[in-house]
Amino acid sequence: MHHAIRPTERAALGPAVDLGSADAAYRGRMLTRARRIVVDPDLAEDVVQEAFLRAWRARASFDADGPPLVNWLLVITANTAVDMVKAPVRAPAADRNCPAGSRRRGRH
Repeated sequence: MHHAIRPTERAALGPAVDLGSADAAYRGRMLTRARRIVVDPDLAEDVVQEAFLRAWRARASFDADGPPLVNWLLVITANTAVDMVKAPVRAPAADRNCPAGSRRRGRH
């Protein structure tokens, strides 16, 4: 289902972008975009969550007279996915607390 926000809706949104409605309308498309980049479905979920956080922080920069909201969100999603792919892999917190030798031998 493609739900584009009409120009009159975009004008009403202004800097107060309704990301709750955007989540319902565009999450599937954002997940698809994220999965194409990161491949891992769980990481794709993290990408979309982070993309919504980034969109929320940058909501004042959304140009209601520019491209549709979905385009803005998909660009943020793609950039977030690329950032996550490039980010160094971190060990889970529990592993960071274990002595280095014990991780190699499977003990904590």
